Amino acid sequence: MYDRDLEGLPEELIRAQQFIFDAKVDEATRLIESFQKRENLSSREIASCHYLQAEMLSYQGRYQEAFNRFDLVFKEAIETEELLAISALIQKSFILSWMQRIDEAFSFIQKLEELMSSVKRKDTKDYKLREAKLVFLKGAINIQQDPDKAIVLLERSLKLRKETGIKEDIAQSYFWLASVLALRKGELELAIEHVNSGLSLLRDIKKKNAIYGGKFFAAMIFNLKGELDLSIEYYEEILGIVKEYGNNHWLSLVLNNMSGAYRMKGRIDDALGCIKQAIDLSKEMGIKEAEATCHDFYIKYLIQAGDLEQAKKALIRFESLSQELNDDVIKLEYLFCRALILKTSSRTINRGKAEEILKNLLEEKNLSHEMESGVLITLSDILLNELRVTDDPEVLSELESYITQLLEVAEKSHSFIVLGESYLLRAKLALLTLNLPEARRFLTRGQRITEKYGLTNLAVKISNEHDDLLKKLEEWGRLKEEQSSISDRLDLARIGDQVELMTTKRIPEPEPTSDEDPVVILIMSEGGNPIFSQSFSEEWRFEEHLFGGFLTAVNSFSDEMFSEELDRANFGEYTLLMKSTPPFVICYLFKGQSYNAQKRLKCFIKQIQEKAVVWEVFNRCRESNRHCQIREVPSLENVITELFIEKTIP
Repeated sequence: MYDRDLEGLPEELIRAQQFIFDAKVDEATRLIESFQKRENLSSREIASCHYLQAEMLSYQGRYQEAFNRFDLVFKEAIETEELLAISALIQKSFILSWMQRIDEAFSFIQKLEELMSSVKRKDTKDYKLREAKLVFLKGAINIQQDPDKAIVLLERSLKLRKETGIKEDIAQSYFWLASVLALRKGELELAIEHVNSGLSLLRDIKKKNAIYGGKFFAAMIFNLKGELDLSIEYYEEILGIVKEYGNNHWLSLVLNNMSGAYRMKGRIDDALGCIKQAIDLSKEMGIKEAEATCHDFYIKYLIQAGDLEQAKKALIRFESLSQELNDDVIKLEYLFCRALILKTSSRTINRGKAEEILKNLLEEKNLSHEMESGVLITLSDILLNELRVTDDPEVLSELESYITQLLEVAEKSHSFIVLGESYLLRAKLALLTLNLPEARRFLTRGQRITEKYGLTNLAVKISNEHDDLLKKLEEWGRLKEEQSSISDRLDLARIGDQVELMTTKRIPEPEPTSDEDPVVILIMSEGGNPIFSQSFSEEWRFEEHLFGGFLTAVNSFSDEMFSEELDRANFGEYTLLMKSTPPFVICYLFKGQSYNAQKRLKCFIKQIQEKAVVWEVFNRCRESNRHCQIREVPSLENVITELFIEKTIP
C-alpha cells in the first residue's frame, strides 16, 4: 500500500505497514491480528488489513496465499474503495507473472483497463499512482514476448512515476527497464546507468522490501558485465533481507544466481555450496521445477570440480525429475548434462554418444540461445581434442562451422560477453589455418564489440592478445613456410585455453594495463600528405630520416589496414594505430601496450573535432598542402600535453 492509502486509518495499521517495510514479519502479524479482533471495523479497515497481510505473504514468497488474500481484498473493496480494489487486482497480476502464469496475467489487463476507465476523478495523485503501476505491469509481463514493447511501456511508467514522485516506484521502473535492456537488448552501459539511478534513489529509502528486489536486478546486470565482485556483494546483501522475510523462493533464486557468479570467478567450491542450499530449499518448498533447474547447474559444477561420481548420482535424480515433470525445456537440460558426463569418459564409445546427443540437441526447435551456445562450445571442445590427435583438416573445417554458428547465436541473443569471446576464439582458429590477416580482423571486431558494450576486462584481454600476435608474426610466418602440423599451431595459438574458459564460463581476472611511451602523433590528408606532427623524441623530428621512413610506412600500411578493418600494425619495435577521420587520417606511433594508447587516440580525435578553430586550421593546411606548426594552433598544445605527456585520459 502507498502511504496515501493509509491516510485516515488507525495508527496500528500505519505501524504494521512500517513493520512490513522493515521485514519485521512477526511484529506486523501480531499487530494486524490484534487489530482485526476489534468490533465495528469499517469496510475500509477490513480491506486494508487483508491488503497488508497479502503484501506480507507476497514478500515471504507465499504467492498462492497472497493471491487468494488479494482476491479477497478486491471483492471487499470493489464497491466502496475502487482504487484499493484496482491495486489488489494489479498485485494479483504481478503474482501470476512471478508464478510464470503469464497468459492469466495478461487476461487481467483488460479488466484493469476497464476499471481504470470507470474511475471518475482521473486528475488525482491516487489515480496517477495506479495508472503508472498498470503501465509498469504491462511492461513487465511483455518482457519475454515483446521486449521492444516492454521497453516503451517501462519508459512510460518511469515518466509517470517521476511525476508522482514516489522514489521506490521510480527505482522499480529503472531496475526493470535496466533488466530488459541488458538481458534482451544487450545494452549494458545504458542498463548500468538505469541501475545506478535506481540505487541512488534507494539510498534515501529505508524500506527493505524495495531494496531487495532492486538490488537483485543490479546484481544480475553487474554479473552480465563481468563485474562479479560487485554482483556477489549485492547478492549477499539481498540474502540477508530475504532471510528476514523468510522468503525461501527468493532465497533459492538468489543462491542459484550467486552460484553462477562464483563459478565465473573460478570459485567452484563456493558455487557448489550455494547450489546445494538452493536444491534443499526447492525440495522443502516442493517446487520440482526449481529443483530440476538447480540440478542442471549442480551437475555442471560437479563436472568442473572433477567429482564425476557425484555428478552421475545427481544425473539420476535429474532424469527422474525430467520424466515426472514432462517439460520440454527440462528434458533438453537433462540431455545436455548427460552428454557432458559422457564426454568425460575415457571410452571412445561414450564420447561418441556425447557427440551424437549434442548434435541432436542442435536440431531442437525449443533450444534456448544460452543452451545452444553451450552445446556449440562443447562440440568445439570435442573437435579440438580430436584435432590435436588426428591433425585432420576435415575436423578443422567442422570446428570452424561450429564457431561460426556460435558467433551468430551470440549476436542474435545479445550475449556480448560470449560474442567477444567467440571473436577471440574465431581469431585463434584463423591462426590454425595460418590466415593471419583474418585472425587480426576478428581480434579487431572482438575488441570493438566489447568496448561498445562496456566489457572492459574482455576488451583489454583481446587487445593484449592482438599485441601478442603482432610480436609473434615472424614466428607464425616461419610455421607457414615450414608447413607445420596443425597440432604445432595449436600450442602457439593457445586455442584450448580459450575453449576451456568458455566451457566453464570463467571470467578471467582483469589483465594489467600500462601506459605506452608516445613517439609520434601524425595527421595526414586522405591523400597521404602530412598536415601536422608532434614528436615526443628528439630523433623523431619531422625533418629526420626516421620520420621520412615512418611516412613511407604509413602510406604503405594505410590501404591494407583500412581495407582489412585493422586498427594497428607493427613498425619495427613500435606499434602504429591509424584512424580515418575524413578528410584526415590520424596516426599514433608508440612503444608498449595498445589498449590505453587506443583510448588516448580516441580522446585526441574527439578533442580536435570539437575545437572548431583547430579543425579549420587543419583544413586550410590540407587545401594548401602545407605542414601546420604548433604555434598556429596553441590550444592544441594543452591537449597534447594532458593526453600524451601527463598521460591523462578523461
